Amino acid sequence: VDQRLQLLFASAQIDAAHGRLQQSLAAFGTMLPYYIHTRNGTMTALALNAVGDVQARLGNAHVAEQCWSSAIAPAAAAPGPPVTILLNSTLSLGNLCLRQGRWSEAEAYYDAGQQLSTVAQDARTKLRCIENMGHCQWMQNKVPAALQSWHAGATVAGGLGLLDVRQDILLRLRNTYAQLQDVIRQHEIEQQLVAAATPSTS
Repeated sequence: VDQRLQLLFASAQIDAAHGRLQQSLAAFGTMLPYYIHTRNGTMTALALNAVGDVQARLGNAHVAEQCWSSAIAPAAAAPGPPVTILLNSTLSLGNLCLRQGRWSEAEAYYDAGQQLSTVAQDARTKLRCIENMGHCQWMQNKVPAALQSWHAGATVAGGLGLLDVRQDILLRLRNTYAQLQDVIRQHEIEQQLVAAATPSTS
């Protein structure tokens, strides 16, 4: 049964990729009760995440959110636990809250996401979470916290050699300081941008 359901899972993913969303949902609906009954937390979470993704594509944001939220508990209880699956659920929830302007909830999800990304050793995702977390803080008028997040992100990106990500965050900081009319800090960031764009002579 496990092997047959693994094949069904792969088939459902192919259906989703080719836009056959109702067929995909039907397949995931067939396998979910089995995985729940057998207490297979990893596969339960994977299936719930996949259903959430399909529901989001169908425009059913509320149902998608319920699926992604429901995936967290079985994934957390599974052996390991499967950090990547937890990360996917968390990012999906964070992105949804961001799109809906639910800034406080999105901030919490991105904070959890950046911590999970550290465990998963996924530097780019961690930095994306930090940058989005800063945006959510900014939208809540938590200006010092937002600036702290972006400065931390720029520092981490530079330390990891992810210069494209560092430049994006520095540009965000420059524009933010310009908006705040903080000429001194804006100039400091502009100097860092110029230094980053200057070829090394060593």
